[in-house]
Amino acid sequence: MITASSLFITLVISSVLILLFYLILTRKMGSKLFRIDFLSVLVFFILLRIFIPIEMPFTITVPFPVVMNPIWELLNYEIIYHIKIMDLLIIGWLFGVFIGIVIYVGRLKEFRNLHNLILEKCEQKKISDFLDRYDGNDFSIYISPYISSPMVLGFKESILLPDIPFSKNELRNILLHEAYHIKSHDIYIKQVIKLLTIIYWWFPPIYLLQNEIDLFLELRADSKVIKSISHYESLSYAETLISVQRKISNELTSLKLFSACLLKENKKTLSYRIHYLLEGNFQKKTSKLVLLTLLFVPILSNSIILEPYYEPAGINASKMEIENEIYIIKHKDGSYSLVIDGEEGNIDGVDEDLLRELPILTE
Repeated sequence: MITASSLFITLVISSVLILLFYLILTRKMGSKLFRIDFLSVLVFFILLRIFIPIEMPFTITVPFPVVMNPIWELLNYEIIYHIKIMDLLIIGWLFGVFIGIVIYVGRLKEFRNLHNLILEKCEQKKISDFLDRYDGNDFSIYISPYISSPMVLGFKESILLPDIPFSKNELRNILLHEAYHIKSHDIYIKQVIKLLTIIYWWFPPIYLLQNEIDLFLELRADSKVIKSISHYESLSYAETLISVQRKISNELTSLKLFSACLLKENKKTLSYRIHYLLEGNFQKKTSKLVLLTLLFVPILSNSIILEPYYEPAGINASKMEIENEIYIIKHKDGSYSLVIDGEEGNIDGVDEDLLRELPILTE
């Protein structure tokens, strides 16, 4: 069940996890302690936590009046004609989601038109045309003057290359890297992040995650390319990244219609990838103890829910006697009782409006 309290704790936990993800990717020390395997698990838990902001059967309700009471009172403040601030926020949220979907659909249509333009003037090849003894998926390759840099057209499972002369070694490294993007379904990860950005358009940390996910996907593809090669060969791979970037910069003109499609790269991304390669971090694993600790995050983050707590006037804390008061008792088993002038009776269900009007005493 999704409640205001479960959404609140989801946003808090997600903010912490996203900040950790950001710090690892932007601080060199982070790459020494946390490897690609840790980042992969962390991204999975972030997406899982944000997509499922619900209370679990094992969730424990913890009264936290200092923070939750002011939030609850603000959300339920009536502005006019029984319209609460919460109602306006929900309407604004849904309106923002609608606008985001409209923009996203419009960009997909524009992307399709650009894709068709590329196909009109391109040279079509296969990976096997460039790589000897290649036994992987033989994805299609489109070479076009409208492409600014090597990229993946994930929905079509094809690779786009600019019309630039690359050496044999450069082509090998480029194609292996882009092929791993396709096999890892990175394009769909990007779409999941985009969907979350549309849903949580008002949540600033989600944009931090969106901005850094490209670097993570590039690092993960690099790690798979050099998984079985020596440290010396990884240095050659790093040299390829630099030489390819130099050629792209020299050839870039205003006629290029794509900058990096849906899997983009910039100077910061390139710098971090080269640093990671030179340090040999791709061939290292995160400590098992650290990974084990991370596995407890989704369990612990769903184990408690913070809720408002209002202690009814007239309560005798020792005897739990209340005089001349109407309130609701929420029992540990999740059931409710209604108390009127000291007389208690069980109730099968609790109307949402009743919950808002009457104080709740939690056992």
